[in-house]
Amino acid sequence: MINPGGEAGLVTVAGIARREGLLHGKVMEFAGQLVGGVPVVTAPLHPGQAKAALEELAPQWESARTGPLPWLVDIGRLDPSLPLPHGVWGCADALVLVTRGHRHALLYGALIARRASERGLPTVIAVVGDCPESDREVLRALGAAGVVRLPWDPFTAAVLRGQWTGGLPGRRAPFEGWLTGRPRRPEYPLVTAASALARELERLLGTDGTAPRALLEVGPPALRGGS
Repeated sequence: MINPGGEAGLVTVAGIARREGLLHGKVMEFAGQLVGGVPVVTAPLHPGQAKAALEELAPQWESARTGPLPWLVDIGRLDPSLPLPHGVWGCADALVLVTRGHRHALLYGALIARRASERGLPTVIAVVGDCPESDREVLRALGAAGVVRLPWDPFTAAVLRGQWTGGLPGRRAPFEGWLTGRPRRPEYPLVTAASALARELERLLGTDGTAPRALLEVGPPALRGGS
């Protein structure tokens, strides 16, 4: 997540973790909240600073104490031609691969998914925007464990980044849908769609009341609150 205001976030967490370890309680002290109450530790605006903070945390993931909540870690854009040195890659429970739906992006994503499968890491493909391929085709081509569809929704993305200063689309006259014959637009479609991603991760990790998938039996867990 981008932190436009420069408040304490990922950089501070990295500094504390170097001395005290990566602990749930300490991390939560520096977490803000997204729409719906989801806690988030924000990263600095400059990509180099965010990457440096993540690399500082890399040695801590193996012994991290995540507490009662699962941790989702954004490690940015991966280059499939390079080694994957980031510590969380080696001890995660699952990978969420976010990609656009055009074929070039899916081919690139397939290279990342192949790297994940080499270490038995189950992958959920989150396809953003239009995609001509069916879920079954995406699953087969990328060797993924699940597919979710996320809308192309710049409005909600701007709200989550704290960059929206205008009114909220969707909060119009109560008779709008009746007068035009069209349903009212959901206010935060990206947030609504993200719940499908959360359910898919719960299914993969066995935290939805079902038994975990056999694929998860390989490799040590990283985000033990539940990736």
